[in-house]
Amino acid sequence: MESRPEVTVTRDGDDITIAATGALDLFNCREFHDALLDVADSAERVTIDLRDAQYIDTAVLADVAVGANKMRARQKRLTVVVATPTHPHRALEITGLTAILDLQVEALPEPQDPAE
Repeated sequence: MESRPEVTVTRDGDDITIAATGALDLFNCREFHDALLDVADSAERVTIDLRDAQYIDTAVLADVAVGANKMRARQKRLTVVVATPTHPHRALEITGLTAILDLQVEALPEPQDPAE
């Protein structure tokens, strides 16, 4: 079952991290949209953390593309962190957005044996 999305913004000096969890789509991604477009014009470094996102749709992908292009116009790069294998990782790869941003891929942790 997909969980309700949450978006948090963390600032550490010039570094801004936008972490999104759950399933993000057109109907619930306004907070993500506003957070990313607010910082893409001025921040030195922006990282989008989608490691705990279960799903992203084309509205989120469009926001990522706009944010990446705004940063590229200022000779900066947007970084996106994803887990693999996940839907967000596949969506970013399939759309070719990896050409305009830095993608960091982390393996999902191995499931724990409940008997241990």
